[in-house]
Amino acid sequence: MLNKRRAFLTVLCILFLFINLQGCYKSEKKETENYKGFAVNIIDVGEGDAILVHFESGENLLIDCGEKSENNFNKIKKCFSFFEVENIDYLILTHIDSDHTGNALDIIKNYNVKTAYIPKILEPEKYEDFNLALNELNSKDIPTKISLIYQSINIENANILFLSQEDMFSTNSSYADFNRTEIPNEKQKNNISPIIYLEYKGVRFLFTGDAESEQEIKVINNYNLGLYERFNVNLTNVDFLKVGHHGASDSSCEKFLQTVNPKNALISVGGNNYYGHPSDETLIRFNKNCPDCMIYRTDRDGTISVRVENNDNVNIVTERQ
Repeated sequence: MLNKRRAFLTVLCILFLFINLQGCYKSEKKETENYKGFAVNIIDVGEGDAILVHFESGENLLIDCGEKSENNFNKIKKCFSFFEVENIDYLILTHIDSDHTGNALDIIKNYNVKTAYIPKILEPEKYEDFNLALNELNSKDIPTKISLIYQSINIENANILFLSQEDMFSTNSSYADFNRTEIPNEKQKNNISPIIYLEYKGVRFLFTGDAESEQEIKVINNYNLGLYERFNVNLTNVDFLKVGHHGASDSSCEKFLQTVNPKNALISVGGNNYYGHPSDETLIRFNKNCPDCMIYRTDRDGTISVRVENNDNVNIVTERQ
């Protein structure tokens, strides 16, 4: 009798566990339904950047396009499909590196891009992927603007501001430094990336492209001087930082982290990449200066989606557990 009772209890436990597991799977399935609200999506394009910001109004902002490959373009299309994206209201190409511009041509061809922001490049023909994208923008008569400090993008309920770059005629301009060099080095290429601030319903994001520490320090110095005050920019204790240059050691400097002190860090990076990104040095700086910061990485988490719900709750949904 005792054995029968034990067997019966075992069956009940198994059934209880199965029911609870089924409930979990239903919950996961529900999350895959098309989402209509605000979301910042760090798309898993390996060692590169492609960031879709989808607004509740239906407008879309795309920052960079990843390295050109069928696999990366399919991942971008999958994300677009989930958010029912047909129009790219604003396309920002941060700089000329192929891991940020590679799929730009196909995106411009296949989606209705309304406005583009690009860096000031005097000889675009030197940079194949960027040049192809620029030619396609021009052939379609798509309005194109140079990314410059204090420019804003007007989307309902959002405060979006370029915190850099200075124009060619300013002192210490990264555009001037880049364009006056016959063959720009990696630092000169990276440092034309604008740093962009986005606030939506009180949730604050910073997007950094591949900007290195020089640009980060410029932005913090401007902030400390009060140059962003009239734009209602608050860089202290931001909610989400898109980590610069895939977590390389030349970005996320100590002065920047001490001010920004992000609650969450988002790293777009390829698994087992040649460069060793994110670097141990950078991760140590995060641990030292922002010990409570949660770090999300596309190489481990897949595509990362930060969603601000109608009740102002913030949910972070990752492709992989």
